[in-house]
Amino acid sequence: MQLGLVEVVDSEVTARHCYWFRVLGHPWDTISWSHTLHDKHGGKLDRATYVRAPFLVDAWPSIAAVVAGRPVFSYNAGTDMTYLRAAFDAHGAPWPRLDYACAYNVAQTVWGPGKPGYLGGYRLDYVYERVVRDRSPAFEASWGQIGHDPVEDAEATARIVLPASERVGANSVAELLDEAYCPLLRMEPDSCETATTGTRTRRPRPPLPSAKIWERNCATRRAYLEIRRYWRGDPAVLDAHNYPKLGNPPVELQAYVRRRRRW
Repeated sequence: MQLGLVEVVDSEVTARHCYWFRVLGHPWDTISWSHTLHDKHGGKLDRATYVRAPFLVDAWPSIAAVVAGRPVFSYNAGTDMTYLRAAFDAHGAPWPRLDYACAYNVAQTVWGPGKPGYLGGYRLDYVYERVVRDRSPAFEASWGQIGHDPVEDAEATARIVLPASERVGANSVAELLDEAYCPLLRMEPDSCETATTGTRTRRPRPPLPSAKIWERNCATRRAYLEIRRYWRGDPAVLDAHNYPKLGNPPVELQAYVRRRRRW
């Protein structure tokens, strides 16, 4: 998993950041081919990169230092925040504190029906091509791939929000969101405001390993043990979901493990 951020100061992109993350309970051999065949910001995803990468929950302090309490715009924020919450839920960890808004909703309002410059479509690349004057060749090349470059996507989002602010005459994030009728939403350790389903409450629930490894007992066992090892919440939650203990493998796996490899 990758996360891209750009910082905007005085209507200029001043810094770009890219982070690689390992996904808890998903061994390397279950990662989608679409994420391993394409060069992205920071290089191509390979086994060594994936194994060395931290979990998002461990890297979050460095990300929080970049965000530094500022509002974050995300294109289709509902989906992005779902993945962010899931990354913390996988460890049984509280959600991070974050103020965020949806750039997709801003674009829909600012260039919506009956407005000057009505677009009719609001996919990120479609809006970018029509409202950004100085377009990035790297972004356009990224959208030709199955996996997008997250930093290019983040910068494209910023370069859509800036002309939206200019169009409505906003001098601040608060003024833009007010003109676009979009709320500034907040994520807290135990709750998260959403634009469509109200406030979500955190309920610790362990993840399941990838469906691609169910036919391989050894890989399944390794995924479950990884979840057990890096779980930050109450161990009783894992016990209630019958997660294996750290120790001897269950009887039905012992013969398989002896034949194949040590787990």
